[in-house]
Amino acid sequence: MTLLTVIRVPPHSLFAEGTLRGIAALLCIIATAAVGDICVKTRARLGQNAR
Repeated sequence: MTLLTVIRVPPHSLFAEGTLRGIAALLCIIATAAVGDICVKTRARLGQNAR
């Protein structure tokens, strides 16, 4: 019975977990895009300085 109660999770907590995962994924994408943008700008500056 204890195993069943552990496996059986209320829907709202599953929904909350999914929402948190979605927010985390969005933050990850935003951070990756920001880092990529910084890298591109830095490369452009380095390229201009090299010339």
